[in-house]
Amino acid sequence: MTARQKNISPLFLLAILISMCVACASPSVKNPETHYGDARIPEAVKANTEAQRLLKEYRAKYGPQAHYDLVAEMNVDIPMRDGTTLKANIFRPDADGKFPIIMSMTAYMKDRPWPVPEGHEAWPGEYQVWELPNPERWAPWGYALVRIDTRGFGQSNGKVSGLNDQEANDYYDAIEWAARQPWSNGKVGLSGVSYIAINQWYVAAKQPPSLKAIIPWEGLADQYRDSFFRGGIYSFTFATFYLAEFYRDYSVRGWPHAQTFEEAAPVSIWDFISQRLDNEFWADRRPDWSKIEVPLYSAGNWNGWLGAGHLRGNLEGFKRSASQHKKLRVHTGDHQDAYYSEEGFLDQLRFFDYWLKDIDNGIMDEPPVKLAIRKSTDRFDFEWRYENEWPIARTEYRKLYLKGAADGGINGFASELPKEEASVTYDAPGGYKDKDNVVLFVSDPFKEDTEITGEIKLNLWVSSTIDDMNVHASMLIVHPTLHPLLHKWYGEREVVTVGWLSAQHRELDAELSTESRPYHRHKRLLPLKPGEPTEIQVEIWPTSMVYKKGSRLILAVSSDHPMTMQGSRVGLYRARHAKDTIHTGGRYNSYLQIPVVP
Repeated sequence: MTARQKNISPLFLLAILISMCVACASPSVKNPETHYGDARIPEAVKANTEAQRLLKEYRAKYGPQAHYDLVAEMNVDIPMRDGTTLKANIFRPDADGKFPIIMSMTAYMKDRPWPVPEGHEAWPGEYQVWELPNPERWAPWGYALVRIDTRGFGQSNGKVSGLNDQEANDYYDAIEWAARQPWSNGKVGLSGVSYIAINQWYVAAKQPPSLKAIIPWEGLADQYRDSFFRGGIYSFTFATFYLAEFYRDYSVRGWPHAQTFEEAAPVSIWDFISQRLDNEFWADRRPDWSKIEVPLYSAGNWNGWLGAGHLRGNLEGFKRSASQHKKLRVHTGDHQDAYYSEEGFLDQLRFFDYWLKDIDNGIMDEPPVKLAIRKSTDRFDFEWRYENEWPIARTEYRKLYLKGAADGGINGFASELPKEEASVTYDAPGGYKDKDNVVLFVSDPFKEDTEITGEIKLNLWVSSTIDDMNVHASMLIVHPTLHPLLHKWYGEREVVTVGWLSAQHRELDAELSTESRPYHRHKRLLPLKPGEPTEIQVEIWPTSMVYKKGSRLILAVSSDHPMTMQGSRVGLYRARHAKDTIHTGGRYNSYLQIPVVP
C-alpha cells in the first residue's frame, strides 16, 4: 500500500460506498395519489373539476383496484445489436405481476428534472422530466415506464445519432429487450412530446413485434418539410438554434473519448444547412408511412406552426400511415399544456388501456377525430368536437380572390375574380414587422360567425426582379373592436396560421397534391425569369378558428418571417435586394382558398 493510499480516510471510503449503493438502489416512492394528499395536487388540477370527475368515474369502472407504489431503477443497461450500451431509468409498480410498458427515448437527458411552471396541470414529482410521461402519474394506474438516453446523449454510449435510421434500430432493440423482462406483460407503448414523439414515427415503421401502440404527441415527421426547409426556405431561427444546442451540448458527453467533433457526431450543422433539396439525406430522416401499421393516437396543436413545426407531422401521420386503428386529436395552448393536463392524461390512459391492457373502454368506438374548435386566439376559448375524418368531408372550400388597390388604398378580397388587373410591389428582403415591406389584403367584416377548419391553399401570381422570391404568408384575425389599419397585425396572438414557399421550389407533386393542399416535390430548382409573372401555390398550414360576426381576415405577405429570418433570399447566407410583385385580377387568378365548415 502506498503512502497516498494509507492517507485515504475511512470515512471517505464509506461515503463512496454509500453513494454507490444509493446510485444502484431501487428506491420506493409512495403512491402519489394517496401519500401526498391535496398538497401534492396542482392548483390547476383542483380547478379542473370536470376532468377530475371523469377520471374518478373511469377509475371506478376500468382502473386497477390496487393503488401501487413506485419502484425506480436507475441507469439500467440495455444492449444494442452492435454492442453499444444505452442507459435507461425504469419505473414500475412496486408489486408482483406483469405490467405493460410505456417507453420513451430522449436526447434531452432522462435525468434532467423539470420544475413544473406555475399554473400547469402537470403533477410535480421527483422524476418529472420535460416532455416525458411522469412515472408518479402512471405507476398508480399499473404501468411500467422505461426512459432511455438515446445513443451518444446523457448516460448512453456511442456516437450521436438522433432522429434517423440508427436511432430507430436502437429503439427497436430497446422495445424487444423490455418486452422480455420478467415484470413486463410483453406489450410496449410509446409516449412523449416533441423529440420524444418524432422518433416514434421512425421506429413504428420498423414494426418491432412487441410494439402495440404509439402516442406521438406534437411530433413532426418529415424533417425537411415540417421543420428545416419549410416551403424550401431554410428555417434559420429554429434550425440553427436547435442544431447548435443539439450538438454543442450533448454530442461529446455521450462519447467521452472523442478527441474531435467528427468522432463524436457523424453529421455537422453544415450537413443540415447545405441540403437544400429533398434527397437521400432527408429520406433517412422521415418515416415510411406505408409501414406504420401499429395502432396510433396522433396528437397535434393548432399552434404547432411555431417553433419546431410539429402540427404538419401529426396531421400527415394520421392521414398517410397504413394503420387501421388510428385516432387524431388537435388541441390548442402551449407546447406542454395538453399533454400533462387531466383531460389529455385521460385520453392517453384510455388508449393505452385498450391496446396494452385489453380493456374494452369504448375509445375505439368513438369517432376517430377530436378537434378543439377555437373561438378566439385565447388558448382557453375553444370547444371540443368529434369528426369522422380529416379533412372534414362536409367542408365548403371558398376562394377569396385577391384584389389589389390600384389607387394605393387598402388591398382586399372579392368573391369572384376581379376583371381589372392590378399589382402590388414591395421591397425584399422585408422584415416581418416592417409594415413598409409587407402586403396586406383585408377582408370586409364577416356578416356571420364563420368557422374555418381544415387545409388552406394560397394561389399566387408573382414576379421578381431576380430569379427567386420567398413568400411568407400569414393568415390573421382582426376582432370587431379593432380597425385593421390601426391593428398591430404581426402580434403572435392574432396570427391564426402561416405558410412558406420559395418560388424556385414551386413544382408540385401530382400524386400527393389535392384540391385543398399543394404538396411540393423539392427535387429541383426552377428559377424565375425576372419580371415574368409566374403561378405558385403556397401550402398554408391547417387551422381552426371561428371568425365571429364583424371580425376581419387579413392575409399578410412578405419576404421574411421570424421563423426564417435570414432566409429572405434562398442564397441563405446573404440577402439579395429585389422588388417582389403580386399580380391580381384579369389573367391572374390569385386567391386564398379557405375551408368553411357549415
